[in-house]
Amino acid sequence: MNLEKVVFGFFVVLAATLNFGFFLGDMDDPDQHDRYELFAAVVVNLIATVLKFGDRTQVGAVHLATSLVADLQLIAASLVLGYALYVSTEGLTAAAMSSVVSLSGERCWPTSSPSCCSSSRRSPSTAADRRPPWATRCSSSGRTSSGRRSTTAGSVGRPAASLPARPPRPRPRSS
Repeated sequence: MNLEKVVFGFFVVLAATLNFGFFLGDMDDPDQHDRYELFAAVVVNLIATVLKFGDRTQVGAVHLATSLVADLQLIAASLVLGYALYVSTEGLTAAAMSSVVSLSGERCWPTSSPSCCSSSRRSPSTAADRRPPWATRCSSSGRTSSGRRSTTAGSVGRPAASLPARPPRPRPRSS
């Protein structure tokens, strides 16, 4: 187990849960949204963003981009909250609180979450990436990455790049 990955995962999950904890509740009720929880979500998300700078992969680039968007939205939510609390003569109204919760809530959806669905999808760049998981081969042993004997591999010495991209379709029966 890699300690660096554990710490990275910890901060990513902590940032998501803190933000979700702030987001949960009635949008226009300030009593259900603690300003210190928003502050903690901003700080932890900034720490998670700094940790993402070390990843040099395509998925890491998507993680970093979504985290930067989340930082921007959380900081904007904090600025709106600060303006409503300390500058505005009306104070923290239901409309201001709705804006704060709406800005912070964008972070909770998978398209901006650092560890959810959007970051795991990528466009295939090589022939090996276009193959489905059942067709990947670890070596010339004829075994797939799951350790089973490949039924689509043909001969044992056949190179992995020559595997079919998908299983053959059954032919329609002629009557």
